[in-house]
Amino acid sequence: MKENEQITNQILLPSWGTLDIDPVGMFPKDCRFFNGGLTTPSPLGARNNRKITSSVKNQNMKLTKIITQINKLPRANSPRYSRPTGLTSLFFRLFFIRGLIAPRYSSRFKNKIFILYPGGNITAIVKDKISRGLQSFVAQKIIQSYNQGKPINRQIEQVAFIEKPNNKKAVSRLRLAGGEFSGNATLCLAWLVLKKRKIGLLEVSGSKELLKAKRLRGFLKIQIPSPKSLSQLRKFTKEGFPVIFLEGICQVVVDKFYGKKELEQKKIGLNIIKNNKFTKEPAAGVLFIKKLANRIKMRPYIYFEKGTKWGLYTETACGSGSTAIAINEYFNQGKNIRNLKVTQPTGCSLFTTVRKANNHLEAWIKGKVKLIYQGSLSLA
Repeated sequence: MKENEQITNQILLPSWGTLDIDPVGMFPKDCRFFNGGLTTPSPLGARNNRKITSSVKNQNMKLTKIITQINKLPRANSPRYSRPTGLTSLFFRLFFIRGLIAPRYSSRFKNKIFILYPGGNITAIVKDKISRGLQSFVAQKIIQSYNQGKPINRQIEQVAFIEKPNNKKAVSRLRLAGGEFSGNATLCLAWLVLKKRKIGLLEVSGSKELLKAKRLRGFLKIQIPSPKSLSQLRKFTKEGFPVIFLEGICQVVVDKFYGKKELEQKKIGLNIIKNNKFTKEPAAGVLFIKKLANRIKMRPYIYFEKGTKWGLYTETACGSGSTAIAINEYFNQGKNIRNLKVTQPTGCSLFTTVRKANNHLEAWIKGKVKLIYQGSLSLA
């Protein structure tokens, strides 16, 4: 090939070296390390890399052809090429091995993502092995990709990742992207793992104990992490509202302002959270409630890390919030609460049970879960 037909734009390939090909269309736009025009020397350094030359005729060659060229390159364990070290090695492990950019540069999860509807609070559960350092980023990409063009009531509100359990007794482990606890996400995990069994123990982020889960007559029932001792369980905010401290999240129960518009409620809720320094908690919620004869209606707002952004977000359902409301009723009534019906903003209901056990309370929530989507999802 003639010299003027060669393309000399260089991309740093952390596993193999530099490759003289056109980077256009090769990597997702969001991956700034690989935007077109990036040349060596790379910010990562290239002293442990060797230059590999490839000539192509078409500067806008298709992604499949680029992948073909890359797959023919020697791997890091080849005697001709030394294994990368330092920042280059770290970058390779994070972005290639761990699954953000799959080994074949795929930007899709293949048949390992579930989107579930536990009466609201739509939850995406990822079965691919994603390192914790990347979970927030991947969660944000999933939310952006799936929610685009969809109405609010059909959008993903949270993303969780299945991990290998630490305790051998657990049938599965679930971690939310921000490391907080979610009752609805736990219901979704129970739906996934209790298809062939009626009972199991679950590990969930934000909980130090194994949580029991049961499948019964179309419903799923899960244990909420044991609340703190009774003396520490309920306190009051500076504004005089009760706040329930659960593992992984605290919930403020506000029996005023239920009829106000969403923006006004968000402003009130954010002021309460900041004024009481609840931003230091893994997650914090403000629940605007309205008591009726046979149920309690709720409008929840949760302050947590959604993707990579912290903020106060509107939720269409909240399992831990429903639990907090039942615990508050336990203190108000001075007796055990059984199957308290808490209606979510979607119109669906969760049923909460709270009973005293020694010097603490046991709490359970019961609800239904539906599968919305199962398969692959493009993150490009």
